[in-house]
Amino acid sequence: MPGGDLPNADFASWLTTLAHDYPFLPSGLLWRYARNYGTRIQALVGNARSLAALGENLGDDIYAAELDYLFRYEWARTADDVLWRRSRMGLHVSDATRQAINAWFANRARPVAVTAAVYSINEGKYTPSRQ
Repeated sequence: MPGGDLPNADFASWLTTLAHDYPFLPSGLLWRYARNYGTRIQALVGNARSLAALGENLGDDIYAAELDYLFRYEWARTADDVLWRRSRMGLHVSDATRQAINAWFANRARPVAVTAAVYSINEGKYTPSRQ
């Protein structure tokens, strides 16, 4: 599985290392990120050195950085993609969080025509924009 390449296949030891690398992450959030994303946690957290650097907390410890990761790497496009398809977090989040996640994705959506225009301008080579 992607992200499953743990050093020595030792989750407990690796989690201790992550706690040292990301001391600002509360233990429960660190554990969830480690379990759900494995070694891809670095792609999710990036250069963040505080919870504020993970962006908006949409509720129930779901931060914008996590949604951005899921949007970019796992094709999540709705709250259901995040809360049910990718995980079972839907069992543990409030309706307000679910609505905030849907609003986040609605604000992130781009029209297909824009994507097609970017594609054709770049001579048939897709180059993701940083918008």
